[in-house]
Amino acid sequence: MANEIEIKKKSRKALRTSFTKAANELEALFSVDKLDRESIEVAWELLLSKYDDLKIVDNEIYELLLEVKCQIRELILGEFPQTDSFYKNITDINYYLYTRDYIDEPINLANNVDKLNKKLETKVIIHGYTETPNVQWYKDMARAYLTNKRANVIAVDWSKRAKSPYTNAIKESNPVGTAIGYYLLKLNNGGKINLWKTHVISHSLGCHVAGFLGKFIYRETGRKIKRITGLDPAGPLFEFPFIGVNDRLSKGDSDFVDILHTDSGVLGFRSSIGDADYFANGGFAVQPGCKLPSIDNLHEYVCSHQRSHQYFIESINSEKFIAKSCSSWSSYLLGFCKINANVLFGENAPPSATGKFYFRTNPAPPYAVS
Repeated sequence: MANEIEIKKKSRKALRTSFTKAANELEALFSVDKLDRESIEVAWELLLSKYDDLKIVDNEIYELLLEVKCQIRELILGEFPQTDSFYKNITDINYYLYTRDYIDEPINLANNVDKLNKKLETKVIIHGYTETPNVQWYKDMARAYLTNKRANVIAVDWSKRAKSPYTNAIKESNPVGTAIGYYLLKLNNGGKINLWKTHVISHSLGCHVAGFLGKFIYRETGRKIKRITGLDPAGPLFEFPFIGVNDRLSKGDSDFVDILHTDSGVLGFRSSIGDADYFANGGFAVQPGCKLPSIDNLHEYVCSHQRSHQYFIESINSEKFIAKSCSSWSSYLLGFCKINANVLFGENAPPSATGKFYFRTNPAPPYAVS
């Protein structure tokens, strides 16, 4: 037994040494003004090659990666802001309220918190990188919610911290999410909303903001908010390089975390990170109706990424998005999952759903396949 422990210690030490050396080499690679995805992936593969032949059992590799304080992500992004009390001083996040009385032009909640109705469910919408509260999908989602029911629909504006460059916006995701959580908690404690009847719907980088929001509320109260929906959570520098669940949206951040994947491995997250993960048309680009992106057309590049909120908005007043529980897209296509359970995707997804689910869409609205 003693010999086995000693061998493990030596293996861990060898892995640390190898990993640290590789990270130092990567730091030299990252000392350039501009990084592209290809150079990052090459650097990551270089790191992997340093310990690929070291077979450590169970989760020791995972633990060591968290233990060694020279992850590629930190080398790229630099030091992160501390959130201990900093979030209380963030004043450049705005909150806009849509109700049936304000369905076309939302009102700023700064001086209108009395317009909230604690008896109603609260929907909190969080945009992604470089977006603003003027994006059309905010208005479309609010209108979809308020068409058939009354609700507090709060549209978050964190555009001043979501702007380019992407690396800075990533570093803002934690303090911003924490600040939003702090604000919602104040509304709850002031009797303006019921935090435990709150559903957060987020897109892209906003998904990780939502994750930090959920983590903060759980830390402060010991309770979780009702639901977080992540619409194609941002993948770059969240899924790759390697990071832990504390640094991104993950299941456990609310009672129910459901994820939609539409641009996996490009702008979106590839892996399953929720209680229920839905993969539209396999979860990757190019989504039906989108085109192969050209260099001079940004809309084509983000089309599959944006399909996520378009599908979800349609689902708010529809129960036609039927997904199948399945282990993979190829198994789904081959018909191996036909006898598996059907599960609704979107707004009406059952909170008991767990696992991976696949469905097809049409190339244009209505997207749900009848």
